[in-house]
Amino acid sequence: MGRFPLLNLYRYLLYLGAVLIIAAGFFYGLKHAKTETEDWDYSTGQYITHTSTDEADFFQYFLVAVFFSIPLIVVAELVKLSLFVEDHLYHMRYHGVIVNTGGGMDYVPNLPPPPKETPKLPAALSNLVRNEILQKTTPTPNAAVKNMPAHEESINALALFPDGKRLVSASNDKTLKVWDTDTFDCIATLKGHAAWVKGVVITPSGQQIVSCSMDRTLKIWNAQSGEALQTLSGHSDSVNALAITPDGRKLVSGSSDRTLKIWDVASGSELQTLVGHEDAVNTLTISPDGSKVISAARDLSLKIWDLQSGAEIYTLKGHTAKINTIVFLADGKQVLSTSDDGTFRFWDLETGDEIRGAGERTAHNHIVTAFTVYAQGRKGVSVSSDHVLRIWNLEQKTLEKSINRISATPPLACAVSIYGTHTYVGNKAGELLTVSLE
Repeated sequence: MGRFPLLNLYRYLLYLGAVLIIAAGFFYGLKHAKTETEDWDYSTGQYITHTSTDEADFFQYFLVAVFFSIPLIVVAELVKLSLFVEDHLYHMRYHGVIVNTGGGMDYVPNLPPPPKETPKLPAALSNLVRNEILQKTTPTPNAAVKNMPAHEESINALALFPDGKRLVSASNDKTLKVWDTDTFDCIATLKGHAAWVKGVVITPSGQQIVSCSMDRTLKIWNAQSGEALQTLSGHSDSVNALAITPDGRKLVSGSSDRTLKIWDVASGSELQTLVGHEDAVNTLTISPDGSKVISAARDLSLKIWDLQSGAEIYTLKGHTAKINTIVFLADGKQVLSTSDDGTFRFWDLETGDEIRGAGERTAHNHIVTAFTVYAQGRKGVSVSSDHVLRIWNLEQKTLEKSINRISATPPLACAVSIYGTHTYVGNKAGELLTVSLE
């Protein structure tokens, strides 16, 4: 029921009361609007009863019931409106400006400029981690970051081809662009979506690109020609995230309609719908062995699903704000989630429990917008609306390096080169950045 369960329950009870009043008026009208008359039948020598309904009396009772139900409906709608306003004001405080693109509502970060000096770290952070971050968070020469204009609007997602020679960016300008990672020439622009493109993945063969959009669809593209091969429809709201199985045979998509859908890549057919989240699905990932799906939603939960049966295995809770990224660590038995609450949390997939010893870690001083792993899951890179990029040792769960002020506008997506020497970053201004990790 969202962030206000009692108010939502009250609203539903008001609706139920209105329905019961109208139903009572309907049946009461049917009963009391009927009249019976008796006529003598001379042929049989008996009275015959005739039943008739006075429509005027029926509608009178029914309209009275409707009249008395109207106040309940009005109050329920006012509660709904107040919840809507409060919820969107809450998201504006954490996400920025509300935008309606026709495919649903979303929030564009509208955040303060990066700090001019090392920010104060949360008091709850352990002294060891505080000292580690303070020592390693030092201004970095601009030579470490190179940027170029790429899209007309925000870049929401990046995906690297298996050979590392091409990069795909997905943007609010409704397009995807394919880039040569050596020259950074734009090889192709893929057009076809009717709203923001929220996510992109490359098939393991490198032959196809798959994208998802606020226009409620997924599209499969030919990676060589840029031709749209298939459009997958089935979600009733914005498609916010997608992932592909290691064998490239199945896709999983997550939507604001609160569901996940499993698709067959070859035929484009929908195989299964997974229902369980109570709010929009933000992000998802598939386990390295292709057996499990992990999704996160705005109900602040993560759910682990069996990809074969579609059964829900565990529900994980701990974050206090929207979850943005889920990644697997090297052993494939642990996952890391990042959130608008600025933290990392580590989870044990076998037990469904948070790993408290390594668990909650304040990673940034603001929203962690994206996280990606490299070096076979042993290292990770995070970017945040605090305009900082950080490199993490995921085996030891420690910070290795911070690079400040990588972008004038908040970074929203990142991908690490196959050699782990640099990171590609997409930001709110539609710029594509290359950040050296060495």
